[in-house]
Amino acid sequence: MIGLVLVAHQPLATALGEGIQHVFGDQAALVLRDIRPDEDCVQASRRLAADIAAVDSGQGVLVLTDVQGATPTNIACEAVRDAMSAGHVATVLSGTNLPMLLRVVNQRLREPGLDLGELAQRALEGGRDGVVLIHFSSNGQ
Repeated sequence: MIGLVLVAHQPLATALGEGIQHVFGDQAALVLRDIRPDEDCVQASRRLAADIAAVDSGQGVLVLTDVQGATPTNIACEAVRDAMSAGHVATVLSGTNLPMLLRVVNQRLREPGLDLGELAQRALEGGRDGVVLIHFSSNGQ
């Protein structure tokens, strides 16, 4: 099973994890990491690299972050570099939303042999498909 690590500004990772649990129940090989405003980035990166190693069963790890260029993503990228230098395979995907996560978990459960690149692609599609402009007519419907 592909491991999942969700890294976001506190308390977003935990909140999104609760959304996953609401729909799918408890999930194996899933780590949620909220990054506090006063977080020590070096320590957080080391913890995250250990998390990646812990959920890597040999199929790789998809690391999902909230905002490209923000501290949680920077920490995740550093952790992935460290994990990859230790022999793990991981991909970082930024811009996570709940529809993306639901797609990832659903695909991971339905197709356990899915490779990391394909799961990342499906995550991107789920995230995009989940952003919808809802139109109302002048009478409110």
